[in-house]
Amino acid sequence: MLKHIMLLLALAAAAPALAQNKADSTAHADNEVEIKIGMRDLEKLKSERDSAMANYKALLSQYSKTVKNDSALATQLQTARTECATFKLKCDELQQAQRKANVCMFNIASNFLYIPYEAYSVEKLAIPAFEAVTDKDIITQHSVNYKLLKSYQADIKQLLDFITSAEKKLDNPFAKNADEQLRKLHNLPAYINYKQYSDWKGTWFGKRLCEVEAVLRNFKGDRSQLKFGTIKKELQDCLDTTNDL
Repeated sequence: MLKHIMLLLALAAAAPALAQNKADSTAHADNEVEIKIGMRDLEKLKSERDSAMANYKALLSQYSKTVKNDSALATQLQTARTECATFKLKCDELQQAQRKANVCMFNIASNFLYIPYEAYSVEKLAIPAFEAVTDKDIITQHSVNYKLLKSYQADIKQLLDFITSAEKKLDNPFAKNADEQLRKLHNLPAYINYKQYSDWKGTWFGKRLCEVEAVLRNFKGDRSQLKFGTIKKELQDCLDTTNDL
C-alpha cells in the first residue's frame, strides 16, 4: 500500500514537470513552424528584391543609353533643321534668280520683234533665248511671241510676195479699188498670226502690215497711189541678211 502511495506521489510531483515539458515541446514545435514559414517568405522577398534591383539596373542602363542617344539624335535633328533652312534659303534665292533670268531671256527674245528682221540675231539669239526659258507660265502665256519669232523670216517673204502680186493685179486701167487685195491681205497666215499678238501694231513687221493695208485702202484706181517701193526694199533687205548665216 505504501508503495502505491509513494508511486502516486511521485507521479503527482512529476506531472507539472511533464506538463511543462509538453508545453515547452509544443511551443518549441510551434516556433519552429513559424520560423520556417518566415524564412520562406524572406527568401521570396529577397529573390523579388534581387530581381527588382536587376530590372532597375537594366532599366537605368537603358535609360542612360536612350538619353545619350536622344541627345545625339536631338543634335543631329537640330543640325538637319539648320541645314534644311539654309538649303531652303539658297533654293529660294536660286528660284528667284531663275525667274529673273527667265524674264530677261523672254524680254531679249521678244525685243527682236520690234526691230527689222536680221537673220543671225533672230535665228541664233532671239529664238534660242526664248527656248532657254524654263518658266512654264511664260512659255504658255507668251507662246505667240515664240511663234512670231519662228515665222519671222517666212512672214516677211510672204508679205513681199503678196505685194508683188497685188501690184500686178492693180496695175491695169480697170482696177477701181483694192478691196479684193485687202481681203487677201487679211487672209494671209502672217496677218492672222500677228493679229493674235496684243501689241502687233507696235512690232516692226506689224507696222509694215499696217502700211500695206493703208496703201490698199487708199487705192482708188490711180496706179500712182501704189507706194510700195520703200516697204518692198525694207522687206528685201531683211531677207538678204540670211546670206550671212
